[in-house]
Amino acid sequence: MECEKIILFGGSWGSTLALAYAETYPENVSGIVIRGIFTATKEELDHYYSSGVKVFFPEAYARLEEVFGQSLSPESLLNQIQNEDSEERYDNSKAWTAYEVKIAELNISDVEVMGTVNSKQIADLVRSLALLENFYMANGCFFEEGQLLNNAGRIKDIPTVLVNGRYDMICPPISAYKLHQMLPLSRLVIVEEAGHSMSEKGIELALLRAMKTFE
Repeated sequence: MECEKIILFGGSWGSTLALAYAETYPENVSGIVIRGIFTATKEELDHYYSSGVKVFFPEAYARLEEVFGQSLSPESLLNQIQNEDSEERYDNSKAWTAYEVKIAELNISDVEVMGTVNSKQIADLVRSLALLENFYMANGCFFEEGQLLNNAGRIKDIPTVLVNGRYDMICPPISAYKLHQMLPLSRLVIVEEAGHSMSEKGIELALLRAMKTFE
């Protein structure tokens, strides 16, 4: 019996999973809407951990170095986030989460960042976020280098909308642009005055409009 096709929707790591699924099972997919495109390349990881973010957020990056040292890599951060001392492990997890929260929003104060990461209500989330993200990054997200871009031809016939904030520091628009060039049926939407977060109004509106094209 023929299965009904699906529309894949995801952002950031969700965009990675959507691409991986679509490239593996293109016959199951009728459309793709993804935001904050992340293809898990070494270039993207280097941007996140060293060469890119610190140019725009030097103070946030310096705070990360104060906790983890100046040779930042997914492997070194993962090792320290797995510290045997539970209190130190939690402090390290908060430092990583504060870094990510700060660079994810286009406009967010340091006070708001610390209010978020110090909230006892999300303590478990802070621990799991830091551990899982750095575990996957330390293992290249379990992809071969360039795998998702190299296999983009498998989804060239699937209508795709790529949404990215112009000032997305976690997933810069260059990844969305590269993927767009490989997909003839894709539409690239760069949202001005937006960063990485799906909750930003411009991103939210672009995603709603994208989904309506599949009605």
